[in-house]
Amino acid sequence: MHCHLNVIPYIYKVALFHKEIRFIHTIHSIAEHASGGKFQRHINKFFYKTCRIISVTISKICQQSFERFYHLSGIARIDNGCPIQGKTSRFNDVKKEIDSYRTDSETKVFLHVARCHLLKNQTLLIESFNRFNNKGFNFVLLCIGVGFDSDKGKGLQKLACSKIHFLGEKDNVAIISTMQMPFAYLRL
Repeated sequence: MHCHLNVIPYIYKVALFHKEIRFIHTIHSIAEHASGGKFQRHINKFFYKTCRIISVTISKICQQSFERFYHLSGIARIDNGCPIQGKTSRFNDVKKEIDSYRTDSETKVFLHVARCHLLKNQTLLIESFNRFNNKGFNFVLLCIGVGFDSDKGKGLQKLACSKIHFLGEKDNVAIISTMQMPFAYLRL
């Protein structure tokens, strides 16, 4: 059985009494944020340590936080994401599109690649970039993903300053990892 998010409390009994079932729990976040609280942390550790529930992390950062938080070692990791992509035949078209949002060659371009959803805390994102705008920073924020045409998305668009652009869904987005920090870029 494969699970993720904070569903472990729902499978404690089954994992305890049905050893013939293998449970895999994929951890997508830093352990401190995915532990479910102090009491649950101790129960989780029991299941992880006894391998009644096998944990798998999705990045080096998640793995290190998990090992440190639960005082365990050798936690499995399957890196999430895409390999670095080379230039495609669409390079010049995408570069031209990105450059069309810049005010000059010094404009910093930021990408937010995610669906419009409350869990993504995009209100905070928009408010933060609005503050950058108020301080005179030279930037553009390109929001890429589905759902920005919903009521929530339309509300975010009304909140956003003129340097924040909502591009909708794109089929040319890739993820890379540099210096253990995730960065998104448009696959050019």
